[in-house]
Formats: sequence, C-alpha cells, structure tokens
Amino acid sequence: MRAAEMSYHFLFLTVGLGVVLVNCVNPVVSVGETEPARVDEDGVVRAAHFAEEELNKMSNDLYVRRMTDVIKAQKQVVEGMNYYLTIEMTPTECKKNDPIEELDSCKLLDKPEKQICDVVVNERLWVKENPRQLLKFSCENAHQK
Repeated sequence: MRAAEMSYHFLFLTVGLGVVLVNCVNPVVSVGETEPARVDEDGVVRAAHFAEEELNKMSNDLYVRRMTDVIKAQKQVVEGMNYYLTIEMTPTECKKNDPIEELDSCKLLDKPEKQICDVVVNERLWVKENPRQLLKFSCENAHQK
C-alpha cells in the first residue's frame, strides 16, 4: 500500500472513531422526539395554567374549573416546545360570569365531577403576542377514564 493510501485510511479511521466517541460521550437527542418532563418544570407549569384558562374559555359549563393535578407531562422540541399534558380539572363554586381575581380562591365543589383532559400546548417564548397556543385537547369525565 502506498503512503498516500495509508494516510487516507488512517484519516478515515480517525474521523470515524472520533464521531463514535463524541456520540458516546454526548448522546444526540433527536429534535422532534417526545421525552418525559417533570410536572414541576417551569414550562410544564406555564403550559398547564395556560391550558386551564383556555379550557375554561371554551367550555359551556356554568362554573369555572380549576386544574387540580398534572397527571402526566411530556415535552417535544419543535419550533419552540410542545407540552403533552394530562391534567385533572375540577369544578369550583365560582360562576363563569362572576368577577374572579384569582382562580385559586375559588372553592372546589363538595362532590365534583372531575374531568381528565389531554392537551398539547405549544410555547414559543420569543413570540411577543400569543407565545402559547392550545393545539389539541380532549376531556372526559374522570370516572370514564
């Protein structure tokens, strides 16, 4: 084998080995894959409260519902971050047309009919107007789930 060919093979082997070692030390997280998220993460908390507000705006319920639990959370890097959440929504004594300063001040009903809602919230913090969007949602009565 000539020296030029040996140099080429050595270079190819060195680069290939370097790529393998870098991926072992710093595994690549693929953009677009969902991954588990902690329910107390800032982004999850923001997304859950946003979903709570949006679900209340869209519902035909007489009473406002409060998010009482984040059951499951996942996140996905896209253009921004998608949060896939399963949340528990519980009716309160506050009526929708009542002036409500703080939703947490609304007392929960004694025997509430809770709902379990699956939501997808997209968050793009660099967008000044409407940085969050509710992309999907579906809710069922808790006893049906």
